[in-house]
Amino acid sequence: MPQFGGSNYNTPPPKKKKTIWIVIGSLVALVVAAVVALVVVGVVLADDISDVKAGDCVTVTGSNSDADFDKVDCGDTGSLNFYVADKLDTTDGSCGGEQYSELTQTGDETTKLCLVPNFEEGKCYEIPISSLTGMKEVACGAGDSSQLNRTVKVTARVDSVNVPDCDDPVTFDKPKPLGYCLGDPTE
Repeated sequence: MPQFGGSNYNTPPPKKKKTIWIVIGSLVALVVAAVVALVVVGVVLADDISDVKAGDCVTVTGSNSDADFDKVDCGDTGSLNFYVADKLDTTDGSCGGEQYSELTQTGDETTKLCLVPNFEEGKCYEIPISSLTGMKEVACGAGDSSQLNRTVKVTARVDSVNVPDCDDPVTFDKPKPLGYCLGDPTE
């Protein structure tokens, strides 16, 4: 029987040192979450139109009305990429010729990228007449030229705006002199 004024309950057992481990675990989780957040933000911001400059290379995906791009190494032959020929401070500015493809990013009404395809000699490409995003490498002989697409074979690539012995040259003076001779994809 308890003493007068005493409690019917025994004293609680002493607290174990779980609290310190809960605090340490919470801090570790917080640090990991912060690192992941910084990496995600860094990746998202790295592909913002303001992060590229003339001479960089990008891949373009999505649709013409909602194109997206990723910065890549210009020597990357894993996918078709484009040289950034120029970066204009207005979307109304001219890239300097119809051979340049143009890219603006949704939400950025002040910047336009002028792009040059980074074609490889000997390969064939399907080039949409009115879209940048559908341009792709195809097997030679497999492409189909139509009102919407033109399929070509790059028979020569030169670091010059003068493409010798070529009936169908396409040349660019920015970001560096570059010329392609385009031929029949079935030959």
